[in-house]
Amino acid sequence: MAIGSHKLAQQGAITKRMTAIEEMAGMDVLCSDKTGTLTLNKLTVDNNIIESQHLLMFHLILLQILNLAANKSEIKRKVHQVIDNFAERGLRSLAVAYQEVPEGTKESAGGPWQFIGLLPLFDPPRHDSAETIRRALDLGVSVKMITGDQLAIGKETGRRLGMGTNMYPSSSLLGDKIDSDIAVLPVDELIEQADGFAGVFPEHKYEIVKRLQARKHICGMTGDGVNDAPALKVADIGIAVADATDAARGASDIVLTEPGLSVIISAVLTSRAIFQRMKNYTVEYTLYL
Repeated sequence: MAIGSHKLAQQGAITKRMTAIEEMAGMDVLCSDKTGTLTLNKLTVDNNIIESQHLLMFHLILLQILNLAANKSEIKRKVHQVIDNFAERGLRSLAVAYQEVPEGTKESAGGPWQFIGLLPLFDPPRHDSAETIRRALDLGVSVKMITGDQLAIGKETGRRLGMGTNMYPSSSLLGDKIDSDIAVLPVDELIEQADGFAGVFPEHKYEIVKRLQARKHICGMTGDGVNDAPALKVADIGIAVADATDAARGASDIVLTEPGLSVIISAVLTSRAIFQRMKNYTVEYTLYL
């Protein structure tokens, strides 16, 4: 395993716990954080579908802008409709407005705020996320997205990455109140069948991994943030991505040193080859005796 660990390091995966190599060879479920792991965590304006009325001049936080706008009553319904449309396409919204200040000083009250429009923002996937997920599925590893974003955004991201849209809000799934449309199956079965969960907190990630393990799955977890640390720690194989926080690195078994997720597939293939060689050696040694 030491030789295998050295080989994985050459591929950009530092092994902190040797037995993780053996467990990665048998991993059949990989849970993954979305923001910063499957995506770049860099919001970008989608210039193709900007919803605006005039030239953009100033921007503020959405709710503040909506409350300050003089034409709030006229635009409130339309604004929320556009926000919902953006969310269905996996986009976030940034409101834009302007205010005329004839006096030209910051102390001046200025005129009423005028709402201009909304900027659609999206967090683009990493360059290799879709290919990594496809290869993982080919290797028999089920990939589940666990995100704190809205359900609609999670589903759209899952669709773009080819990992499915069968996702549930974790607050309903693991909380006291379970939605009537998903109450027909036991929670453990829903977790097994789901492609992902949205609106999660750290305790949800931890609980999802624990329930998968209770169903006899060898569960991997990838993440980059402090909120991923509990799930990374309890998973059979915790994998911290290249730009992860110190907390995520400390809780993980394997730390990636290269950007992107493709090295995970290389690590799985290498781990399976190492495990097979160990198995062959054991059989040959037993026969020799």
